[in-house]
Amino acid sequence: MWESKLDVEDHLRDLELPVTVLRPAAFMEVMTDRDFYPAAGAWHVWPKLAGWDFQAPWLACHDLGVIAAKVFADPDAYVGRVLPLVAEYRSLDECRAAHIRVTGRAPRRFPMPPWLFRRFAADTARMWEWLRDNTLDLDPELTRSIHPTAMTVEEWLRSRTTAARTH
Repeated sequence: MWESKLDVEDHLRDLELPVTVLRPAAFMEVMTDRDFYPAAGAWHVWPKLAGWDFQAPWLACHDLGVIAAKVFADPDAYVGRVLPLVAEYRSLDECRAAHIRVTGRAPRRFPMPPWLFRRFAADTARMWEWLRDNTLDLDPELTRSIHPTAMTVEEWLRSRTTAARTH
């Protein structure tokens, strides 16, 4: 499914429409949000597929929203551009260490074989394998030139922990 986004980009280019493409990196939310099955996915299957030392490109969904709002507010500055967005690169092991620093405990893990994870999240597994095998040309400086306060993984985890305590 995620590959279809490139087909949409190509189609829009073929139509010669004035568009701006926001191309975000891996969302930080895969580490905590239940909809992404973090105990099985980010903390078990992804490291099995790519290794704990895999340097993942991260961006918080909130920061993508801030960037989208800025792009919509100033279309002339961005029209016709492709914006590959990343706040920072951190290995899965560095993210696990940040989780421990922020929450005081390791992230929950649910041992699951990759073949079973693919049964309900095939697209996510394909994306993680693709990321493992391909290099992305993502520069945090581009993201920070648009949104200087884009969160690091640790800042994002702290914001999630603080929000959880207040609700």
